[in-house]
Order: sequence, then C-alpha cells, then structure tokens
Amino acid sequence: MQIVNGYVCQTSCDVAAAKRGHDPKNPHDDPVKAAQLAANDPMAALETSPQAVQFGGSLAGLSVGSVTATASTSRLVDRLA
Repeated sequence: MQIVNGYVCQTSCDVAAAKRGHDPKNPHDDPVKAAQLAANDPMAALETSPQAVQFGGSLAGLSVGSVTATASTSRLVDRLA
C-alpha cells in the first residue's frame, strides 16, 4: 500500500492513475461514482461535526473564531526582551 499525490494506492495500476492526478477509486471521473464516494467519505463527517469546545454561561455567545484581541499594540509588553 502506498500513498501517491494524496491517494491511497493498493496496486501498481492505482499508482499510475494517482501519478496522472486521477483518483484510483474513480479513475474515469464518473460524477455518479464521485457522489457515492463522497457520501461514504468518513472525513466529510468531521467537517460538519460540532465544535470541540462549547462555551457555557456568560461565554455561551462566543465561538472560537469570534474571539479577537482588544488590547492596542502600544500597550503590549514584550516579556522576552
């Protein structure tokens, strides 16, 4: 088993297809087969899963991406200097 260009290859035919940039599971770029593979992809579930951290109480309105720094850069102190 090898990984070529991000594709898992189990045979030399799979390696040849991956080197050409084709998915070895769908070497002819069939849109129906691509949809079937996408539906069975375990990594797709990770993209739609809830966040790993969930704030509660007074922090419930925050999300990890919405936290911003409020201090101005002139007030920051370089502790390592």
